[in-house]
Amino acid sequence: MMATGQRKTARLAAEHGVPYSPHVSTYRLRGGSSDGPARGHGRPRGQASADDRLPTVGQYHRHATWPHPVQAAKAKQVLASTIRTRFEDAVVPHLHAADHVARWLTRHDQDAEEVVQEASVRAWKFFGTFHGGESRPWLLTRVRWTCDTWLQHHCAHAEVTAFDDERHSIASAEAHPATVTNVNQLPMVVQLIPRAQYAALEQAAQHGPFRAEVSPQHGTPYGLRRQVLRSPSGAPCNPPPWGTLVAVDLAAGTLRWTVPLGTTEDVLPQASAMVRGTPNLGGPIITAAGLVFIASAMDAYLRAFDIETGAELWKGRLPAGGQALPMTYRLRPDGKQFVVIAAGGHGKLGTRLGDALVAFALP
Repeated sequence: MMATGQRKTARLAAEHGVPYSPHVSTYRLRGGSSDGPARGHGRPRGQASADDRLPTVGQYHRHATWPHPVQAAKAKQVLASTIRTRFEDAVVPHLHAADHVARWLTRHDQDAEEVVQEASVRAWKFFGTFHGGESRPWLLTRVRWTCDTWLQHHCAHAEVTAFDDERHSIASAEAHPATVTNVNQLPMVVQLIPRAQYAALEQAAQHGPFRAEVSPQHGTPYGLRRQVLRSPSGAPCNPPPWGTLVAVDLAAGTLRWTVPLGTTEDVLPQASAMVRGTPNLGGPIITAAGLVFIASAMDAYLRAFDIETGAELWKGRLPAGGQALPMTYRLRPDGKQFVVIAAGGHGKLGTRLGDALVAFALP
């Protein structure tokens, strides 16, 4: 026999696919000798049924277990311990590098220690943003952010990066009234492409060295394609040099000198003759001593030129293409001056790809 409330419960359980065992709560009626069904949906007034009562701690109830407070506390401790272990594994091995970065930025040992401590606190606070992978750049980024904030509060007008003004600082126009830049000397074909043909050409332009530059030119009936005019051998059809380094006299408005930049040593190693002057992407820096540092060409070298004559004074080998702008720095006011460049190569130019930062010490 099933009471009215139990029939309703059974119907709802069936609708939701939950197993339900029908039962009838009984009690002894007053004045009677027999047990009968409980009044009020199968239970005496004022008494909760088994479905209404909350389960006791640890009791299994409808596909869920109510955790015991001690078990919940232990689980929380295990989770905190796991997070702490992950944090230590990610951060502690790189604290030495973090200290070096902070010392270089603050120029003071005690200030650097405070910055690293604050950065460590921030790293712990926002450890949820670390999703695995290399933790060193993640930590050093927070050190730099912390140092930026620290410098704004303590050294608002201090100079953060110092150079050797007597020998290797960035040149001023008064010291050397010339500017130096790299130039490409390539014949280019510029073509308007009907809109119906543009999509296929855009996809084809993404393959091979000297790949075409394309632009959809939205709002017009034509797309645009620009590419190097090449000979059957694949080289530009004009005679070399295809890339040069040029010095311009700012006072007179004239060219001071022009020299080829780079060689085909790495891109055409089997050629019978090495060509001087390759296409290039990047730029130079100039020091107060009159040295021009530039890579940019299609061979993997960083070169130094004399700003007065354009003579190549030195070159250093790079592990990949140097299609980037060099920079110069030093760790201490009385320390060595360094020139550093990112050797990552360039897919469109066709140079060797890599992921290195290479530093050279100046004498």
